[in-house]
Amino acid sequence: MNTSTVDRVEGTRDLPPQTWAAQRAVCSLMLDAIAGFGYQGVGVPLIEAVDLYERRAGARVVSQLLEFPNRGGQILCLRPELTASVARAWAADRRRQCPARLMYSGSAFRRGEGGGGDIEQFTEVGAELIGIGGPAGDAEVIALAYAALSQAQLWERRIVLGHLGLLSDVLAQLGLSPRARSILLEGLADLRAPGGGIESVREDALRKYRAAAPQDLGWGPGLDRDRLDALVASIAGGGEDPIGARSRDQIVDRLAAKFERGDETERLNQAFDLLSELATCSGPADSALASTGMVLAQRGIDAGPLAEIDRLVKLLRASGEDIDGLEFDPALGRGLQYYTGLVFDVYCRSADQWLAVGGGGRYDDLLSAISPQAPTPAVGLSFRIENLLEAGGERLAGSGQRSPADVLVLADGDVGAALALARSLRRAWLRTRLGDSDQPVEPQIDRARREGLAAAVQVGPRDADEVVLHDIAGGTQRRVPPADVAALVRELMAEDK
Repeated sequence: MNTSTVDRVEGTRDLPPQTWAAQRAVCSLMLDAIAGFGYQGVGVPLIEAVDLYERRAGARVVSQLLEFPNRGGQILCLRPELTASVARAWAADRRRQCPARLMYSGSAFRRGEGGGGDIEQFTEVGAELIGIGGPAGDAEVIALAYAALSQAQLWERRIVLGHLGLLSDVLAQLGLSPRARSILLEGLADLRAPGGGIESVREDALRKYRAAAPQDLGWGPGLDRDRLDALVASIAGGGEDPIGARSRDQIVDRLAAKFERGDETERLNQAFDLLSELATCSGPADSALASTGMVLAQRGIDAGPLAEIDRLVKLLRASGEDIDGLEFDPALGRGLQYYTGLVFDVYCRSADQWLAVGGGGRYDDLLSAISPQAPTPAVGLSFRIENLLEAGGERLAGSGQRSPADVLVLADGDVGAALALARSLRRAWLRTRLGDSDQPVEPQIDRARREGLAAAVQVGPRDADEVVLHDIAGGTQRRVPPADVAALVRELMAEDK
């Protein structure tokens, strides 16, 4: 006898029947709401090439990938989210339509921060609107988020808007390089996290910046370009062949720009001082937009992208959408770096706290980064089903729960007749479970009672013209013709309701 056990992989999840039914029911609620906006379902692989995420997802997500090589040496991974996969699938579809409204659901996997720690498995359901730019597309996705939450009867909710285009413009006006801006924006995802805060984010960003700073090589402004070209040539083994996706000249240009810019620590600290002030502006959308505009105006910074958020809020009001709990946070960041404009987080009340249940944003550059086509506007959102279930409590956890069958068919010595009756009941759209002919009848009826079945039918050899129908809830039984069983079971089911 084998005495060893094969355990599930730590961090992955087994779903017992009750949890599976609840997740399936909540997924259906969300997808029904999304379909109401004219979205069509798509499916994408669980496995993707790592390159899909290295191009735009950002260092944080790439460090969390569950990677493995295939036999050809290509590095693959379990998908860490579904938006990039849906975008890739749409770009590869020769029959694609634009605009496209696509919805999906499925599991995703990530490692802990920095690529260590436990595996995390979670279930996403979401939607992507491809081909419609600006506030009109953004408004549709925010309205969709409200509709989905209402479908699940989650009325205590907040949707917090941000705008990475605004933040990127502000940081550029402060003189930060693209690399420094990327490090800072990536860190903003932790600003509102437990244990976060502006000083924690500042410290982490400065550490990452110094680790990658060109000054570590002892070079700075005034660098001799010929020396840099010779260094790149020696690393590449000489010649003019491209190194990865870039030519040697392109790599030299990028490195020269980094060295010429010099140390940006002071500018980074100035940026964090401004972000600290902007973070205090967060609140209800109208007042937060006004206070953010005042802070930027006092600093002499153009706040053009604020107009997009203001237009979005006005469009939602004009549509009649009940935008309860709509807020604006000018310092809102996201862990995924392919977002270019609007970003948002969705929260629902869970006990005495606000629980993050979803989010999304605009990613107008992603499609051109993963396929050879012109930039295409796109915006989307996703929900985590596990978090929705937690926010919905027992009401949502019990959704989708019903008995595993409607009727139990027991063979009292005539298995063939029992099989035939079970088949006829299934053809009548009754969920029918066949009993164990080697076990006593009463324990099987007791189990059916605990599980909520409406009826049990005993099929015996004594009288082919009649069977014994058990009303499980009522505790009675009677002999009936086999042809009447389906209708009688439906009557019992109606009584149970």
